[in-house]
Amino acid sequence: PDIIQRFLEIEHRTTMRRAEVLADLGVDIIRRNGFYETTDFWSPRQLRQWLVPLLKEEIAAMRSGGAAVVYTVCTGIMPMLDILAELDFDAYRDIEPALGHQDMKEVAARLCDRHAIWGGVSGPMHIGEGTPEVARQAVRDAFATFGKRGLILSAVPSIRAHWPWENALAMFDEWRRL
Repeated sequence: PDIIQRFLEIEHRTTMRRAEVLADLGVDIIRRNGFYETTDFWSPRQLRQWLVPLLKEEIAAMRSGGAAVVYTVCTGIMPMLDILAELDFDAYRDIEPALGHQDMKEVAARLCDRHAIWGGVSGPMHIGEGTPEVARQAVRDAFATFGKRGLILSAVPSIRAHWPWENALAMFDEWRRL
């Protein structure tokens, strides 16, 4: 625990300094990477005890210049939905919709009254392993789950150059259509 707390302190100081610089620059969006800050790695009690107080300070610092604040999480979020719902992030980015057993309807019910969702399509499954129709259906499912307000549609975590480009084009086309 001492090593983890020391690491979190170092990361927190770095994030606070970065937030100060970015606030001075007047950036529009600041993204906080929480990829390794989920219950894939931590218990909810550890998150609440060690991380949540630091995140609250960081959110306030990042907002001081008027920026929207986005938190990247991927899998392992279901046991921590209460924590995410309480935090004042503007959006949650890269919640994996097909891998890792996230219940996207539950995510929407618990988070979308106060937070936007940035994602909705699984890069590996819908784009990488899918077909154009699979990609289109993923877009339709994201819109059906999250609606048109508060959803920033994207592939989670990204689209890779070696994946079928026709699947990415189908995702873009379906997004435009909807």
